[in-house]
Amino acid sequence: MNKNRNIRSLLGISQREAALILKVNRSQISLYELHLRDIPTPALKMLVQGWQYADAAVKSPKENAPFLKEQEERLKIFLADEISTNQFEQHEMRRKIEKISEKYESNLLALHAFEFWKQGVEDKSSRQMEALRVVEGRTKTRLNDYGLDILQQHQIKLQVLEQYGKILKERLKELNET
Repeated sequence: MNKNRNIRSLLGISQREAALILKVNRSQISLYELHLRDIPTPALKMLVQGWQYADAAVKSPKENAPFLKEQEERLKIFLADEISTNQFEQHEMRRKIEKISEKYESNLLALHAFEFWKQGVEDKSSRQMEALRVVEGRTKTRLNDYGLDILQQHQIKLQVLEQYGKILKERLKELNET
């Protein structure tokens, strides 16, 4: 009886729909699933035959051809769209990596320049020294915002996107070869 419930669930139909298809009352289906009553033999026979036919059709490539062809076309469209999106995301990630690299190098260069200039300041309490410390502090903050950890994070994301892109292309190629 639980098998009937599973069959009905696998088919994605309600008790009402099963009753209409099998030409019985919905309450008969419900009582049958609760093991309280048998459904009429013709309805049970129809259910079993329908299941056997569907099971054989699913296993037969010839019977499945129209459904599979539609699913394969949908899959090809999905893969093509996903490849396009992936390529755009890779492009954007490369652009971000380039920008982060430029900012990192610029801030690193600035820190070295400030260090050099601080060495030349004779009065360590002067306004010039204070300005260099303030600018150096701000530059260190920016360096943390665009540091090696952030650069590495984006490079890893790019590698993941590249691998995903390869997988998508392989799947589409496999699908086109069949």
